[in-house]
Amino acid sequence: MTKTMKHAARIVLAAATIFFSQIAAANTFRTDATDLWWDRFAGGWGVNVSHQNDVMVLTFFVYGENNAPVWYSASDVRFVNADPDGSEVYVGALYQSNGPWQGAIFFDTKDVTYRQVGWVTFRLSAAQTATLTYSVDGLSVTKFLARYSFRSNNLEGDYVGAAIGTYSGCSPALDGYKEQPATIRITQDTNTAVMRATANEGGTCTYSGPLGPNGRFSTMSGNVACTSGINGNFIAFEIDANRQGLTARASIFGNDGCQWTGRIGGVRKGQ
Repeated sequence: MTKTMKHAARIVLAAATIFFSQIAAANTFRTDATDLWWDRFAGGWGVNVSHQNDVMVLTFFVYGENNAPVWYSASDVRFVNADPDGSEVYVGALYQSNGPWQGAIFFDTKDVTYRQVGWVTFRLSAAQTATLTYSVDGLSVTKFLARYSFRSNNLEGDYVGAAIGTYSGCSPALDGYKEQPATIRITQDTNTAVMRATANEGGTCTYSGPLGPNGRFSTMSGNVACTSGINGNFIAFEIDANRQGLTARASIFGNDGCQWTGRIGGVRKGQ
């Protein structure tokens, strides 16, 4: 591959990220950071993240010393380690790109150039928060980020799946890791939702409470009542629903000290 072709490939990859960074990535083992991220104290500044397996691609919309937009991208930001607090750390080189005017009759890829200006570290501290540190020609910038939310996803539907997790403080018969096949039904309005999970072996848990967006994910919390006698509060996060199905992480905190932490999800029923 020639140098010009490498330049072009890098620019095409970075540009594609802007349009597709909202699409769920095939990230099997870790929290998927694919989203639009922002610093709520710096409106107009932001970074798009596309996350696949252990690699991120970042594209920035930021401004130079003359207040004009400048194009930065990092197309190979790799997982390096997990901090003692559980944060996932990704590091990669940061580049500035320049190229022909978009209105030119002929786009000459030989005029596309890029240079490394520094490094970027993306520290995913929780499912919904991150710390971004990057350097540009010796200038170091740190941003405390959150996923940018603008609309709740539609979770409503019927699913065939399971609840998988660990019970503790409940009873000798129940405590421990359990895989419980179940059918799930979700109804929702603008700001609240009700989820009923009915285990194949019998018993139903009804979760109800406020529902809100968290970037491309949703979060939900409120009250839970189970026919097994477990009643209390719950929190569900990293809720992701699409045409194929539903996935979420959740915890139940029973009034009697019984707790459950795990994952719930399923394949959407119907055509």
